[in-house]
Amino acid sequence: MSAKVSPRPNTTIEQEVIIQLLAQGGLLLVTLLTQSLLAYILLTEGRGAYAICIMVGGMLGVLFTPGADRGAQYYLIAGKMSVSQSVAIAFTICIVGSALGALLTWPLINSGLTFFEQADASSFYLALALIPLTALSLSLELQLAAFRRFTRIALYTLTRSVVMVAGIALLTWYLEMGVDGALLAVIGGHLAEVLLYLRDLRRHCGLGLERPTRAGFRQVFSYGLRFHVARVVAAFDPRIGILMLGVVATQGEIGLFAAASGIMFRVATIPNALGLSLLPRIAGDGNGQPTMMALYLRLVSMVTGAVLLVLLAVSQPGVRLFLSENFLPVVPLVWIMAPGIYAFAAGKIFETYFSGINRPQVCSWALWIGLIGNVSAFFALYPQWGLSGAAAAFTLGMLLRGLYLAVLFRRTSGLSLGRTWLLQPGDVAFIWTSGRVALSRMKG
Repeated sequence: MSAKVSPRPNTTIEQEVIIQLLAQGGLLLVTLLTQSLLAYILLTEGRGAYAICIMVGGMLGVLFTPGADRGAQYYLIAGKMSVSQSVAIAFTICIVGSALGALLTWPLINSGLTFFEQADASSFYLALALIPLTALSLSLELQLAAFRRFTRIALYTLTRSVVMVAGIALLTWYLEMGVDGALLAVIGGHLAEVLLYLRDLRRHCGLGLERPTRAGFRQVFSYGLRFHVARVVAAFDPRIGILMLGVVATQGEIGLFAAASGIMFRVATIPNALGLSLLPRIAGDGNGQPTMMALYLRLVSMVTGAVLLVLLAVSQPGVRLFLSENFLPVVPLVWIMAPGIYAFAAGKIFETYFSGINRPQVCSWALWIGLIGNVSAFFALYPQWGLSGAAAAFTLGMLLRGLYLAVLFRRTSGLSLGRTWLLQPGDVAFIWTSGRVALSRMKG
């Protein structure tokens, strides 16, 4: 048995939040550059093929690796497993599960199914290489998060994005390798991230070579299976539009929708990053510190709202500049998706709260409500409105999900709507003071 993972000394919640906000700001800029390169080089059809392949690699990595991320992290944080044992188990599950996923998918690539005709066979084969890499990068990120090494996580995530941008510029633009070159760049980015995580865990967290035990496998796998359905739904949720379009739409339509959702979901990563810092602070607390969660809900709402307003204000000239004239149909999609992204961002804070008070079933129900709303609206609206209908279905699903979480938070926390959503007298002073303190400590 391992000693329980303890927080790093002299690390405040304010410092961690500021680090995450700065990191997400940098990632947003790199993402815009990535989207721009993909749009100019691949055009709408190539962008659609790329999106389908990325989705296949990412989704299979989630579907076939139950417990490799949250399960291994849980037993590490709880002190029931050493970092060497938890990483060994996570690594094994990722490799074996990914191999199974690739073997089952391989014969489908040339099956003639509409979905697998949205890209060349060579691109889908490269996507299979992404299955273990995406699963491993997520699992190792959570291992590092258990030690609250959030600055390193932000740095390594940014490194992955920079490697991807450089790879896309070299392979797709200079060497003219098309979609295959872009996928190789993504593979290189994830591989670099995995190696950086392993190096950090070995140097600073005590990682060593250790054979995984049967008992450890049973524990992690059992934990993973209990939450696997909700985990899969959560992973499918932001990609469901591309998945459904892959069956009924053209490559060009998929490319336009992928470009719009790719930009918008980067905005929504702000609350995801904050959740890494907030969850360890409220886990084990009887009531989940609802007043503090409401404060960060307002912070996320302000930041997300401000970023969305800027994006909408410059959407037409911005799309023309960063994505080219071919992607101008993205502009109305961005406007339609904006309310859904705002609801998604707020909902992530609520999900962190319910996870922290040991009520993950609330998050599961919210995911199902949003997913069912999205899918139902898609098949009702897409035949008549096309991509605008798909974007409207996305927003409806996110609004339903966010509304459910907001109502449950109100009932559970007992906080009024005003105390939850409206700016409080001390909010601005708190944010200003916390930011100054955090930045000064980082400089020091």
